[in-house]
Formats: sequence, structure tokens, C-alpha cells
Amino acid sequence: MNDMNAAKAAKLAPMWETAATYTGPRLQKIIPASEITGLSPSYIRNGCKAGKIKHIISGRSYYVDMPWLLQQIDDGTLRL
Repeated sequence: MNDMNAAKAAKLAPMWETAATYTGPRLQKIIPASEITGLSPSYIRNGCKAGKIKHIISGRSYYVDMPWLLQQIDDGTLRL
């Protein structure tokens, strides 16, 4: 692959975090979690409600366990 194609591919690659590169807070609300992972907010919310995604509920807010979620995405084991 020449340099131009490599640069173009890098520009088009998604900027989502992986478990190895994530350095943010352990718990994130659903909207920031969706921005970090590239998953839709409704997918994450439904996964929390179904008990498939580790989370904590505080009042009406869901806080997603980000290291766990990113590891599941990296491993390809997240299934709803």
C-alpha cells in the first residue's frame, strides 16, 4: 500500500476507543459511552435494561462500566 492510500485509510478509520487505549473514567453515562464505543445510545440502553451490559443505576441515570464494555467489544463477545 502506498503512502497516500495508507494516509487515506487512517483518516477514514473510526476513532473509537479500545480497551487498551481507554484512559477515561471507569463509569460513563450512556451518551458519552456511545460516542466512545461507536454503538448507538439505544443499543447500550437496551443492553443495560436487559442485563447484558454491566452498569449502575443512580436515580434515572445509567452508568456503563467502560473497561468491561470495551473489552467485550474487542473480544467480539457482546451479544444482545
